[in-house]
Amino acid sequence: MDQVNRAQVEAEAILAKAKATAEGLAVVSQSLKENGGPEATSLRIAEQYIQAFSNIAKEVVAYKLFYMQIPTLHNSILYILLICILFTFSLWHNNVAS
Repeated sequence: MDQVNRAQVEAEAILAKAKATAEGLAVVSQSLKENGGPEATSLRIAEQYIQAFSNIAKEVVAYKLFYMQIPTLHNSILYILLICILFTFSLWHNNVAS
């Protein structure tokens, strides 16, 4: 019996949420039909496009900054590796010459 009551309460909550959503959509729909509604909608969509492109631009800049650092890091690693090889070679050469 307890499960039936919980299921009924959950069903009523779902219906209440659906009804509130439908009423909210009706209000938005009516507002869009009124004077200036289409212009306001176009403005809002344009604002969202600008925000989306701004986010894309930030990601591109971050991407470029990250990958521009890689060659510098790569060159540093190669430089350190070259020093190690030269140092090892000089140790080997000194041992052979002795």
